[in-house]
Amino acid sequence: MIPKLDAVTLEVIRNALPAVANEMAADLQQPGETEFRTMGGAHHPVAVNAEVIVRTGGGGGWGDPLERNPASVRVDVEEEFISTRSARDDYGVVLRDDLSVDHAATERTRSAIRSNPGNAKQGAKG
Repeated sequence: MIPKLDAVTLEVIRNALPAVANEMAADLQQPGETEFRTMGGAHHPVAVNAEVIVRTGGGGGWGDPLERNPASVRVDVEEEFISTRSARDDYGVVLRDDLSVDHAATERTRSAIRSNPGNAKQGAKG
């Protein structure tokens, strides 16, 4: 049986960004190597002290991205989860070169995104 969702949950889901296509990529740097190299396939032996970076697709998030706290978006940029371009284009958050939040520009950008009919998935209310 599929559970029924309340109106608030449905609104949060409707306003979330779409998920990224799922893919998995891995880069390997063996001890003594200076560069990571992309691994193809699966089941690679990995030496002790090797480093591996695994990248996977992600979900679309929860809620209206234009309602996300700009400070939280800034942390996502600092942690390299998203780019400054994504912060601006997806969340409407404008960051200065030092990654501080430009609050006035953020409000203007979010208003522009909300008023653009082509951005129905962002800032759509009702």
